[in-house]
Amino acid sequence: MRFRILLLALGTFAIGTDGFVIAGILPNIAHDLNISIALAGFLVTAFSLVYALGSPVLVALTSSITQQRLLLLTLSVFVLANVLAAVATSFFLLLIARMIAALSAALYTPSALTVATALVPNEKRGQALSLVTAGLTIASVVGVPLGILMSTQLNWRTTFLLVALLGVIAFVGILTLFPSVANQSAILLGKRLALLRQPAIVITLANTTVWAMGGYIVYTYLSSLLEHLTHLQGASISIMFLLFGLTGMIGTM
Repeated sequence: MRFRILLLALGTFAIGTDGFVIAGILPNIAHDLNISIALAGFLVTAFSLVYALGSPVLVALTSSITQQRLLLLTLSVFVLANVLAAVATSFFLLLIARMIAALSAALYTPSALTVATALVPNEKRGQALSLVTAGLTIASVVGVPLGILMSTQLNWRTTFLLVALLGVIAFVGILTLFPSVANQSAILLGKRLALLRQPAIVITLANTTVWAMGGYIVYTYLSSLLEHLTHLQGASISIMFLLFGLTGMIGTM
C-alpha cells in the first residue's frame, strides 16, 4: 500500500520539479529563444494562473471520471506537454506547453490526494496525505537542483525531458498496480466558491497570497539575480537552489 502511495508522490514530485525548476533555467531559456528575462518570466506567470484558476473548475467538471482513469489522463497530458516544451523552438510554443502542463498538474494533485485517502484506513489518511504532498517539497530540494545541473551540463531542454520521464514512470506504476477507486460525491463549483463567504478563510487566503507573491517573485528571478550580483554559474546556482529548498523544508517542519 505504501508503495502505491509513493507512486502517487512520484507524480507530485514530477509536478513540483516542473513548476519550480524553470526559475533556475530561466536565463538559459531567455538566451536560447532570444527573449528578455522579463518575458521568459511570463512562463511562470502563465503556469501559475492556469494552475490556480483551472484546478477548482477542472476538478468539478471531471467528477464523473474514475480516479484511476483521471490520474492516467492527467499524467499522459503532463508528459506530452513537457516533451513539447523540450522541442519548442519559439516562446509562444513553449508558453502553450507550459499552460497545458499546468492544466494537467491542476487535476493530478487533488486526484492523487483523493486516491491516497481511499487506499488506507481512516486513521492512516493523514500519513497518506503527507506522503503525497511531500513529493512537492522534495522536488524543491532534489528535483530543482538536479534539473538545473542537467541544464548546465547539457541544455535546458533535457530538464523537461527528465520531468517527462518521471511522469512516464508514475504512469506505468499507476496503470499496472492501482485498483479501481470509487469516486467521491461531486462537490459543485458553487459550493467550493461559497467558502469565500467566510471571513476567516478570505483573510487566510489573502495572507497566503501576499506571502506567495513576495516569496516566488524572488524565487522566479533568483538565478538571474545570482548571476548578476555574485557572478555564480551552473553548478554553483544549483547548490544555491538546493540550500533554498532545504531551508524551506526545515521551515515547513
